Amino acid sequence: MNGEGNGSVLNSYLETSGIIPMDVFCAWWHTETMSSALQEFFQVKFPGSQLIEHQGGHFRFQVPKHALRPFAIFGLLEENKEQLHISEYGVSETSLEHIFNTMAAQQGEEQLLGSAR
Repeated sequence: MNGEGNGSVLNSYLETSGIIPMDVFCAWWHTETMSSALQEFFQVKFPGSQLIEHQGGHFRFQVPKHALRPFAIFGLLEENKEQLHISEYGVSETSLEHIFNTMAAQQGEEQLLGSAR
């Protein structure tokens, strides 16, 4: 555990008190188990999808545009939400502005890394 990502909660408890309370560990374990099931579901139903954000019980996936139309994704999520323990979900298409901003941010990071060498 490096202080980032999903293990950071456990790491924080270890650093501050030297122990991890059972309820905290169980909640973390449950979330990680749900994460695995959700990632497997997305890989099977939407090949090429990627988990791009996971914070606690919040997950954000990127599904390739060619995979399915948003209404079909809604349908599959609705059919499987109980099995996957999903309480809320949303589906949206990526705007050109978002794509541009993401690419600009990535280019900026690459330039920073290049100048740091």
